[in-house]
Amino acid sequence: MTTATDDMYRYRTALPEDAPAIKALDGSFTTGTVFRVTATEEGFTLREVPVEPPLTKVFPQDESDGDAGGDDDTDSRTFVAQAASGELAGFVLRVLRARHHPLRRHALAG
Repeated sequence: MTTATDDMYRYRTALPEDAPAIKALDGSFTTGTVFRVTATEEGFTLREVPVEPPLTKVFPQDESDGDAGGDDDTDSRTFVAQAASGELAGFVLRVLRARHHPLRRHALAG
Protein backbone atom coordinates (compact mmCIF):
# COMPACT_ATOMS: atom_id res chain seq x y z
CA MET A 1 0.00 0.00 0.00
CA THR A 2 1.38 3.40 -0.98
CA THR A 3 -0.48 6.70 -0.88
CA ALA A 4 0.85 10.13 -1.88
CA THR A 5 -0.82 13.29 -0.59
CA ASP A 6 -0.69 17.00 -1.38
CA ASP A 7 1.52 17.63 1.67
CA MET A 8 4.36 15.77 -0.09
CA TYR A 9 4.40 12.80 2.24
CA ARG A 10 4.21 9.25 0.97
CA TYR A 11 2.39 6.78 3.22
CA ARG A 12 3.35 3.14 2.77
CA THR A 13 3.79 -0.18 4.49
CA ALA A 14 7.13 -0.28 6.31
CA LEU A 15 9.98 -2.35 4.89
CA PRO A 16 12.53 -4.29 6.99
CA GLU A 17 15.21 -1.76 6.05
CA ASP A 18 13.10 1.03 7.65
CA ALA A 19 13.74 -0.37 11.16
CA PRO A 20 16.84 1.76 11.98
CA ALA A 21 15.13 4.98 10.80
CA ILE A 22 11.97 4.14 12.78
CA LYS A 23 14.02 3.52 15.93
CA ALA A 24 15.84 6.85 15.45
CA LEU A 25 12.63 8.96 15.17
CA ASP A 26 11.99 11.48 17.95
CA GLY A 27 8.46 10.89 19.21
CA SER A 28 8.34 13.90 21.54
CA PHE A 29 6.29 17.02 20.95
CA THR A 30 5.70 20.46 22.46
CA THR A 31 2.36 22.25 22.39
CA GLY A 32 1.04 25.61 23.53
CA THR A 33 -2.55 24.36 23.82
CA VAL A 34 -4.53 21.47 25.30
CA PHE A 35 -8.12 20.38 24.82
CA ARG A 36 -10.59 20.67 27.69
CA VAL A 37 -13.31 18.00 27.51
CA THR A 38 -16.78 18.89 28.79
CA ALA A 39 -19.72 16.48 29.03
CA THR A 40 -22.94 17.56 27.29
CA GLU A 41 -26.37 16.00 26.81
CA GLU A 42 -25.32 15.01 23.28
CA GLY A 43 -21.95 13.57 24.31
CA PHE A 44 -19.03 15.95 24.84
CA THR A 45 -17.34 19.10 23.54
CA LEU A 46 -13.67 19.89 23.08
CA ARG A 47 -12.37 23.39 23.75
CA GLU A 48 -8.79 24.37 22.91
CA VAL A 49 -7.14 26.11 25.86
CA PRO A 50 -3.71 27.81 25.84
CA VAL A 51 -1.11 26.59 28.36
CA GLU A 52 1.86 28.54 29.72
CA PRO A 53 4.57 27.38 29.78
CA PRO A 54 4.18 25.09 26.75
CA LEU A 55 3.74 21.40 27.52
CA THR A 56 6.39 18.93 26.30
CA LYS A 57 5.60 15.21 26.10
CA VAL A 58 8.36 12.63 25.66
CA PHE A 59 7.32 9.05 25.00
CA PRO A 60 9.67 6.32 26.25
CA GLN A 61 11.05 3.79 23.78
CA ASP A 62 8.70 0.82 23.61
CA GLU A 63 10.21 -2.21 25.26
CA SER A 64 9.22 -5.53 23.75
CA ASP A 65 7.05 -7.28 26.30
CA GLY A 66 6.35 -10.28 24.11
CA ASP A 67 2.78 -9.06 23.66
CA ALA A 68 3.21 -7.15 20.39
CA GLY A 69 3.68 -10.11 18.13
CA GLY A 70 4.62 -13.70 17.75
CA ASP A 71 1.25 -15.16 18.74
CA ASP A 72 -0.60 -17.17 16.10
CA ASP A 73 -3.68 -14.99 16.67
CA THR A 74 -1.87 -11.66 16.24
CA ASP A 75 -1.81 -9.61 13.05
CA SER A 76 0.49 -6.57 13.06
CA ARG A 77 1.54 -4.12 10.40
CA THR A 78 3.69 -0.98 10.44
CA PHE A 79 3.02 2.02 8.21
CA VAL A 80 5.44 4.91 7.62
CA ALA A 81 5.16 8.50 6.42
CA GLN A 82 8.08 9.31 4.12
CA ALA A 83 8.98 12.93 3.30
CA ALA A 84 9.79 14.04 -0.24
CA SER A 85 13.47 14.02 0.81
CA GLY A 86 13.20 10.26 1.45
CA GLU A 87 13.51 10.56 5.24
CA LEU A 88 10.90 8.96 7.46
CA ALA A 89 8.68 11.52 9.18
CA GLY A 90 6.65 9.14 11.36
CA PHE A 91 5.17 5.68 11.77
CA VAL A 92 2.23 3.75 13.22
CA LEU A 93 2.31 0.16 14.42
CA ARG A 94 -1.11 -1.49 14.22
CA VAL A 95 -1.71 -4.72 16.14
CA LEU A 96 -4.90 -6.79 15.91
CA ARG A 97 -5.58 -9.85 18.04
CA ALA A 98 -8.17 -12.54 17.44
CA ARG A 99 -8.96 -12.93 21.15
CA HIS A 100 -11.54 -10.10 21.28
CA HIS A 101 -8.97 -7.47 22.21
CA PRO A 102 -9.51 -3.90 21.02
CA LEU A 103 -7.18 -2.21 18.56
CA ARG A 104 -4.11 -1.07 20.50
CA ARG A 105 -1.74 1.64 19.30
CA HIS A 106 1.76 0.57 20.24
CA ALA A 107 3.74 3.43 18.79
CA LEU A 108 3.21 6.72 17.03
CA ALA A 109 5.94 9.15 16.29
CA GLY A 110 6.69 11.97 13.99
